[in-house]
Amino acid sequence: MNLFIIIAAFLIAISVYGILSSRNIIRILISIEILFNGVILIALGLANSLAAGVEAGIASNIYRSVGSLVIFSIGLAVAEIVIVFAILMSIFKFRILKRVDTRELPLERG
Repeated sequence: MNLFIIIAAFLIAISVYGILSSRNIIRILISIEILFNGVILIALGLANSLAAGVEAGIASNIYRSVGSLVIFSIGLAVAEIVIVFAILMSIFKFRILKRVDTRELPLERG
């Protein structure tokens, strides 16, 4: 078994636990980022496993394809965090929430 995939599974398990057990919005966002990193690490580990048994030209194409996918997913994770933090800052600016706790979110409209 590839070490990348073992570490990625550990990261995903930690992040799922963090998402399900925490009520703090910032901790949930950090757990989501750890989840993204685990998925990226799985993609790199699978590319490493696939490229190990093929010739050099095909391995180079595999690394290039997975590398572009990883760079795209990192950019997507950064954009997601920027948007969520902008929403959080607007919530705190207009005093909808006083603390960073999911129990205080106004889920019902009335």
